[in-house]
Amino acid sequence: MQISRRFWIHAFQGLLWLGVIRGSGMLAGTRPGVTFNTSLDEALPLVPEAVWFYLLLYAFPPLMIGLWIFNGNARAGIGRFFLALWIATGVAVFCYLAWPLRFDYASCPDTFSGRTLAALLSFDFDPPANKFPAFHATLPVLCCLAMRGVVPRSWMVCAWIAAAGVAVSAFLVEQHLVMDVVAGAALGFLAWALSSLIERRTI
Repeated sequence: MQISRRFWIHAFQGLLWLGVIRGSGMLAGTRPGVTFNTSLDEALPLVPEAVWFYLLLYAFPPLMIGLWIFNGNARAGIGRFFLALWIATGVAVFCYLAWPLRFDYASCPDTFSGRTLAALLSFDFDPPANKFPAFHATLPVLCCLAMRGVVPRSWMVCAWIAAAGVAVSAFLVEQHLVMDVVAGAALGFLAWALSSLIERRTI
């Protein structure tokens, strides 16, 4: 198995993306924040056990990396994935800086799931400002779309279930508002569609 130089360029892109997301969140935290809790968000209870679905987000990047290394068909679509990722990131960063959405986190109960959620929140930006759109919904959508046609159907079903679980858990653990999650998922599909248009125009 030989990994091309292009693969390592994309690996660098991944690290650069992490830096952009982290930096934009820190910068957004210095701007005046806004609040926008709806009655639906206020009615939804905190479900600490949903943190285990929430953590599934972090399984998607290693899964994609494994596919790119071991599956030549998946590797062929790596360029489109990163194009869509940067489109989505550009929109998200603009929103984070223009509209730094903030809200208070609920107190986590003294249970194993609650303590896990509290530990996770300790790594969040202070104050939190990168909420709308929720990239916890965007990234799994992009990964699932990139996996289409290169993994067995049963894998795709599991991947979409996991993506849906991550999205729903994002507001059940009160890391995001419902509108953040809806916008984040929509952004994933939109960025993927735009990446297709751009690729076709440049071929």
